[in-house]
Amino acid sequence: VLFCSSIDEVPQRVDQAAPRLFLLAGRTCDAPRLFADAIERGASHVYIEKPGAETAADLETMQQLADAKGVQVVVGYNKNVAAYAREACAVLRKRQDGDGPLPQVTLEHCNAFAPGDELNDFLRGPGGEGMLHNMCCHELALAATLFGVECTRLRRVTLDPQRSELVE
Repeated sequence: VLFCSSIDEVPQRVDQAAPRLFLLAGRTCDAPRLFADAIERGASHVYIEKPGAETAADLETMQQLADAKGVQVVVGYNKNVAAYAREACAVLRKRQDGDGPLPQVTLEHCNAFAPGDELNDFLRGPGGEGMLHNMCCHELALAATLFGVECTRLRRVTLDPQRSELVE
């Protein structure tokens, strides 16, 4: 396993038969280029963070490239496999088996941005999508995939004013 800050750091593929997985975690606007570079470096499998690209046209181009090169691709959320998410699910499973009452689970982002220009730049993002679209979708994905939250099961959504702030 190698952790690299750029695809240029990844050594050229030596064994053409061996699988080669790339996990791409970067800005959405950079994803198509990183994807193409990973395939050029010999990726046989690519796990790319949501949403994969800024436009449907970019995603289609990426899919065509993957199909042409025989590369398997998954678009997902890295938080689903994070240790804290797995540990939370283990506690919930244990409690569901009768080991005490079910705990309250809170999903929240943990970006370390102080109020000001840095936070505002992040909220606007390269595509101006904002915090809810850019980051809260991770927590919503965890709620759906790990905790079974579905819109048909929701009765209400309540904003906690003590833990919320209107920034802009």
